Amino acid sequence: MGNSPNFSYPMRGTVVTTVHPEGLMMARVRISGLWDNISEDNLPWAERNLPDGGAFSPLIVGDVVWVDFPYMGNSRRPRIVGFAQDASSGTANVAAEASGKGTAYEQKDVDGAPAAPVLSATKDYVYKRNGMMEVRSAGGGWAITHLSSGSTLGQNDAGEQYLLAQGPIFINSTGKVTIKAAAGLEINVVGDLDFTVSGTASFTASQFNFTKG
Repeated sequence: MGNSPNFSYPMRGTVVTTVHPEGLMMARVRISGLWDNISEDNLPWAERNLPDGGAFSPLIVGDVVWVDFPYMGNSRRPRIVGFAQDASSGTANVAAEASGKGTAYEQKDVDGAPAAPVLSATKDYVYKRNGMMEVRSAGGGWAITHLSSGSTLGQNDAGEQYLLAQGPIFINSTGKVTIKAAAGLEINVVGDLDFTVSGTASFTASQFNFTKG
């Protein structure tokens, strides 16, 4: 596995280890057809090709990646330059929401909620990893979803924004909170509604209607 002109071009490989013993954020990759018989412990650690600012997207064991050898072709110093598209199973190794094949996630159905962004296979940005999914649709929609609970924060293609929380919501501000609504404000509560004010509570309206249900 020394220097060799064979390592002057990128190669495809499969991630086999993602936890570096010294926390150097590297991974071990088995080059397909070349390092098949080398033990995992003897595979070199590959550094990552990071975007500007050093944003880190985690790899998982089994990911198919492109690897090059930027240090004069030194095979002991590989670099993972990106995720490799693979369709050897007949389906591309991308999220079903991106390819249009397989079972795509469906947003929780909540009465009165705006529609979710419209997905267009092969045209949308979809990142689905670590229990989260982010979608940026070709039509201008955006949504980020906690997959196990279904809680979603988003904006559909019409620009309607929404928060669908499948659990408690906590809002805290050290300053003033202002809500302006040009077409009314509706609050529907199942259960109790409590207000606690340490100062003065003021309500101004042209008419007050109170109905006991």
